[in-house]
Amino acid sequence: MPTLIESIGSDAAIKEAKYVVARFCTSLPKSARAAPTQGMYSRTTFVTLHDETQVVVQLKDNDIDLTKVALARSLLGDVVPVMQAANTTLAHFAYVSPLVPGTVWFRAGMTTEQDVELAYQTALILAKCSLGVDSTGTVDNYILPRLRELLGIVENESMRSRIQALFNIANCLKSLPLSLCHIDVNASNVGDLLDKMVEQKGLTINRSS
Repeated sequence: MPTLIESIGSDAAIKEAKYVVARFCTSLPKSARAAPTQGMYSRTTFVTLHDETQVVVQLKDNDIDLTKVALARSLLGDVVPVMQAANTTLAHFAYVSPLVPGTVWFRAGMTTEQDVELAYQTALILAKCSLGVDSTGTVDNYILPRLRELLGIVENESMRSRIQALFNIANCLKSLPLSLCHIDVNASNVGDLLDKMVEQKGLTINRSS
């Protein structure tokens, strides 16, 4: 029976990550360590193999639509790492991808000007993710049905009124272009781009923070 992420401790996650890699990769795991920043619904482990390859193993409660990952990679190239599903006996889902080395944004001790520059670079990447169609299909097939379902089960009147207000204006979203995007773009999820920006623009980062 799969275990929810909230019940999987760090040691158990590392042990399972090694097990996942041993069955998935051609080289056996040599060492593993928990990622310094963990998501709320996942356990992330960095695993080094005997051939010195480094991979990331994510144990998750929910599945990842790998077709969207592949589509994003086709639009952006190596900025999006290859991700593959793997077998796990502990969590509901497991995914393996190559480790992308880099300094994570919020750990870099950047100035305000550097933060603005990196935000601009990130926006340029996201702008390339437009799919060239409007959002009609997404609104009709995902947003409205889910709001309608919530209206059928939520009893709190204040919450129901908020959901109803969203339902009433949801059709306005259809005119927006449909794009791919990471579900949570923030300073703890942007890393590799930072080092590339420093290299290309000659920025000096205060790493003492």
